[in-house]
Amino acid sequence: MAASLSEAVREALDAGRGEVLGGRAVLPLVTLESGGRVAIDAELGWSLLMPDGSVRPATAGEEHVLYEAVEQKRAEFEGAIEDAARAVGLDPDAVVLAFPSTGVVRAVLARRVPFLVSLALRWLLPSELRELRPDILRVAQGSDLPRPVRELAEHLVVPE
Repeated sequence: MAASLSEAVREALDAGRGEVLGGRAVLPLVTLESGGRVAIDAELGWSLLMPDGSVRPATAGEEHVLYEAVEQKRAEFEGAIEDAARAVGLDPDAVVLAFPSTGVVRAVLARRVPFLVSLALRWLLPSELRELRPDILRVAQGSDLPRPVRELAEHLVVPE
């Protein structure tokens, strides 16, 4: 049995449970409504596998490629990740915790698309609010978003 999630993903890839796309071995876990697939690699990097076969890595600063995740209810998205992880022999909790949730939300908030910002704010867990406080404050204090979105952000700002 693998001692770490990274080793477990490597074992699953070595056992042929993944795919090699764009020169990277990845383990697809969740198919999004668009047909894109969310995948993890042995270095615990996440990617979006596009229907056309291209790979869009969600590296630091590029997490916005996974924005479509916030279009699903958080519990449904994480449940799909858990089910897929179990199916390939991975620890479902470790895989869910490895997903860059706060990076995705931060990227969506920075893009300032009102509908997506609203979804991203509703997607947050209470334990993530402090980490994202500066980003949420920018939404709450901005004048470029509709009032209901700004008010939602105001309600999520935690004390320093």
